[in-house]
Amino acid sequence: EDNVIWKIELPELSASTPIIWGDRIFLNVAKGDGLYLWCVNRNTSDTFWVRSLGGGNVYMRKQNMSSPSPVTDGKNVYVITGTGSLKGYDFEGHQIWARDIQQDYGKFGLNHGYASSPLLFEDSLYIQVLHGMTTDDPSDIMRIDKKTGKTLWRVERPTDAIRESPDSYSTPALL
Repeated sequence: EDNVIWKIELPELSASTPIIWGDRIFLNVAKGDGLYLWCVNRNTSDTFWVRSLGGGNVYMRKQNMSSPSPVTDGKNVYVITGTGSLKGYDFEGHQIWARDIQQDYGKFGLNHGYASSPLLFEDSLYIQVLHGMTTDDPSDIMRIDKKTGKTLWRVERPTDAIRESPDSYSTPALL
């Protein structure tokens, strides 16, 4: 209660980390079956806009489909959900492009659900496509053009892991 300037109630739990750019806070939010990207005024808590990222929200153990965090370059914001919905928006909330990663590359097969956030570097997003223990499909990492949403390349992540060991929940890192 001390030193709180404002607070807003979220409709449901989310493991997504809010991100801030200037006077805007972006966060991935779940509400019932729906998944949303919120843009909130950092100074007043007023909502600039809310955009639907699609349906299919479910709880998988300790998280739901709003767990991945958005990323921004200061002009646009990019977000993926645990259902594989990947979208780009400008700061006014206009959709630039949209993809369905599971439709393009197969169902996620992770024991605890997809929670990997995109990595933004220069002109690209780096996204993990993780198939995990409940499928035989290979996992890989993709480089996606941030302007168009098109895949520039994919590299398979080979593994001999068994049972839950092929699962991964981390965000890609540039080293």
